[in-house]
Amino acid sequence: MSIHFEKLTIKAQEAVQRAQSLAADAGNPAISPLHLLAALLDESEEGIIHPLLERIGANLGQLQQMVQ
Repeated sequence: MSIHFEKLTIKAQEAVQRAQSLAADAGNPAISPLHLLAALLDESEEGIIHPLLERIGANLGQLQQMVQ
């Protein structure tokens, strides 16, 4: 499946770039879903991910530990 990066929103592009950096820092040649999740969890509190996860009752601290 091919994703056209330029068709993503700015926020989505930023998340993918952060995921790519996390993967590279860990020595991984490819981005995995966990890299993307880690990038999304690292977003500031003003982002959409934290309130969304809190609304569904997710334990953010535990989720962040599991992803790390």
